[in-house]
Amino acid sequence: MDEVVQTNSSPPSSSPPLGHSTSTSQAPTSSLQASYNDLESRSQAVRQDVVAKSQDNTQTGAIYLRHYKAYIDWFTKSEARRVEDDVSYTPIPPLPITVAKVTLFLDYEMTRPKSTSTCGHQHAKQVVSALEHHRFNNQHLYANNPSAQVNLRTDGRIKTLESAFQESEPERIQKSHAVKASGTRAGL
Repeated sequence: MDEVVQTNSSPPSSSPPLGHSTSTSQAPTSSLQASYNDLESRSQAVRQDVVAKSQDNTQTGAIYLRHYKAYIDWFTKSEARRVEDDVSYTPIPPLPITVAKVTLFLDYEMTRPKSTSTCGHQHAKQVVSALEHHRFNNQHLYANNPSAQVNLRTDGRIKTLESAFQESEPERIQKSHAVKASGTRAGL
């Protein structure tokens, strides 16, 4: 029977392996922390570059950008209206993307009129996917904001609104057909 003998090819050392500290109570120096921050930034830049390249020349990138811009525009205008109504109100910036902000945007999208009806279930799913994509890809910029770390689809508010979009789909389709049919008759 063959016996397996493990050998250590590196000589014994009294120093810890690279990347490990000998003391858990000692905080990293400011220059070391700056190096870690730089490492983190560079690694995030690599990831973001890969994501951007994977969406170049795809419809997904353009669709996500359209939904993201619509969200930014709506949220900025919504906050401006709140300031007009109450001058003591301090407006909230649209970024970082959070569940609370997306919930209000989806509520707006649910009732926003389109040319033939209101926005449907697939539209809501695209909006959430687009905003989740942006939230996920930029969450490192808001590491100290717990709300910016929450996946949109794991929250009950988003799940409830997506369900509401789905439940209203038959009614939305019926209205859409009625509007199209009356438009066709009016054009005769």
